Amino acid sequence: GAAAGAGGPPETFFGYLELRRRSQPKKAGAGVIWRWRRYFFMLLGSNALGAPRMVWCDHPTADRVVGALPLANIRQAKPLDPASQTDPRMVLEYVQEDLESSSVGRGSLSRLPLTLRAPSVEGREEWLAALKAR
Repeated sequence: GAAAGAGGPPETFFGYLELRRRSQPKKAGAGVIWRWRRYFFMLLGSNALGAPRMVWCDHPTADRVVGALPLANIRQAKPLDPASQTDPRMVLEYVQEDLESSSVGRGSLSRLPLTLRAPSVEGREEWLAALKAR
């Protein structure tokens, strides 16, 4: 969904998406497990709280944000499988400063993927359009 401002792209864009998360079971030798977790995502425009960003929380009335990503850090937003007409997944490639690799406080930039799943292909396309409009 969207909440429009005066002209231009909507001030906010929001809805449920699933985020692919890595988990490590405590049992020895269990390996890595990838799971989908449903969150309420919002694209927020510039305001007193900061630059435009994507935030996610457990539900629309949650008082804590689970994650946040400045929109300026997103380098690419695309369908996971562009040839598919039925796959609602998308991947956002973003950059994050790797401070651990820094010796003088200036780390290198790491490109990281964020894999999301919309409820439908149409929903995925709406999210991709909203991200590109920013």
